[in-house]
Amino acid sequence: QGTDFDIYLPEEGQGTRGVIIADPCFSGKWVGCQYGSTLQTLKRITGFINAACENDRSEGGIDFWMILGDNFYDRSGELSSQFFSMLTAKAKSKIFAASPGNHDYWVGGSPLISVKGKDQFANGFMQYYAMDAEASKEDSVNFLDFSQDPSKGGLSKLKANLPSAKNFNAYFK
Repeated sequence: QGTDFDIYLPEEGQGTRGVIIADPCFSGKWVGCQYGSTLQTLKRITGFINAACENDRSEGGIDFWMILGDNFYDRSGELSSQFFSMLTAKAKSKIFAASPGNHDYWVGGSPLISVKGKDQFANGFMQYYAMDAEASKEDSVNFLDFSQDPSKGGLSKLKANLPSAKNFNAYFK
């Protein structure tokens, strides 16, 4: 059973307002998150986004929100699911965008400390946070390019089998 809601799409050339966050660390499950519990990061970030999205644009509300990298340092999807389950329907109805950060490629944050079998090379990110990727312009059936398999190929420290950058270049129009 679904929920009906309206999505506001600003007219071309019209200004927008939004909230941009980065590195929303709230769990130390996969990487160190020294202050996640102490600062109640999960509760505060979701509360802030919910509050910013509560009002419509005409009442001072925002049009979009974004996460710029290191999206919960999540390898399995459970932390992302926990975060999004705490958002209101109004927050989920806003335009959302995300970009991968270094921890979305390598759980330790760097190819120099890459751990075979632990790093996802942003393959999980590109599926969970699928945007209108540049890759979709080239293939009308497959909107993401899965030609690079992270479990195969040259998984050397500095040359990982990274997915196509076209999976992360989003376009909005």
